[in-house]
Amino acid sequence: MGYVYEGFDTDLQRSVAIKLLPRAHGLGQNETIGEKLFLQEARLAAKLQHSNVVTVYDFGEEQGYRYFAMELVRGATLLDLVKAQGPLPVTQGCYIIAHAARALAAGHQVGIIHRDVKPGNIMLNESGVVKLTDFGLAESKSGDDEDITEGISLGTPGWISPEVANRQPALKESDIYGLGLTLYFALTGKRFINGSSRSDLIRKQRAAKEVDIAQLPTDWPARLRQILVQCLHVDPQDRYHDANLLAADLVRAIRPDSRDQTVTLDMSSTDVKVPPQATEPKPAGNGWILPTVMTGVLVALIAIAAWALGWLG
Repeated sequence: MGYVYEGFDTDLQRSVAIKLLPRAHGLGQNETIGEKLFLQEARLAAKLQHSNVVTVYDFGEEQGYRYFAMELVRGATLLDLVKAQGPLPVTQGCYIIAHAARALAAGHQVGIIHRDVKPGNIMLNESGVVKLTDFGLAESKSGDDEDITEGISLGTPGWISPEVANRQPALKESDIYGLGLTLYFALTGKRFINGSSRSDLIRKQRAAKEVDIAQLPTDWPARLRQILVQCLHVDPQDRYHDANLLAADLVRAIRPDSRDQTVTLDMSSTDVKVPPQATEPKPAGNGWILPTVMTGVLVALIAIAAWALGWLG
């Protein structure tokens, strides 16, 4: 989908990431599917203004090359973190996936399906802020944009949902299935679905079966295991239908409440409402791959209450 470079905006005096198509083309009507996807990625990502989504600043053409400039994220992908240090502690893994779910929810609310949710497309910057990246395969279901990928199998084998593997249209629940697979990888260091080749992975995903809660580690909180089972139901109608609810349940899994109420993430507030007998999650586990990321994430986890958790009554 293009090359990404670090650049510098001389007008606004800031570093940016520049995504560039590998070949020069005009803006005529005979565009390739790759060119159309490139333009679609820029447009859809630009629609999202959310703290957990990489911000697009500009789009244009220079000397025959199309490009768009976006927020430069200095940090590491979730894939790199897990490969470097192994499985993440439950608190850290849920923290990351909860915020990725918020990013997906922001897209779903305006009709955008990501269609390529996987560990390599979730980043943490140096301050520990989670960023969902790469909308190169995203689709808009708002009715304003033409689906230029109709009839094309999309997604990364091993991270797609059963319905997508069976060439059915991707749904917001398909994104949630991918996030469930990503959560499992973050907490175990292993893929939930393994195969010897791309075709083998797709074959296994087409024949996916319901997840038995007994398959999941018994040292995980019971609520976390229930969350993962709900994310990975074969039938999309049985999964979470709202990624914000998934985010809330992930917080609830690591921040028990004696009243058993759902917690919602409210990043716009710094107030903390601590219920009676509620316990605070404690950061644990190995260090992060990058010292700067480690500092940011641990600070975020130690001050996890500063996510501004709101309690639904």
